[in-house]
Amino acid sequence: MEISYDLRQNDDVAVLTVYDLLAEYGNREILRDVQRRIDQGFTNFVVDLSKVPYMNSVGLNFLITLQARCTDQGGRL
Repeated sequence: MEISYDLRQNDDVAVLTVYDLLAEYGNREILRDVQRRIDQGFTNFVVDLSKVPYMNSVGLNFLITLQARCTDQGGRL
């Protein structure tokens, strides 16, 4: 099953829009993509969850992990 998301760059901020439920299999894919952006120098992220109808503890863990990766590099979520 494929998770639907978009990760685009807007000046010095990367905007992550998630269109489906956050689930463990998809989160790893998103985190790999996010890590590539961090490696390219993007450390500030905006996460748009307006299309996500429900989030459980897996989704919350994803957000905590994403925030930790950003702040470890001096950025913000």
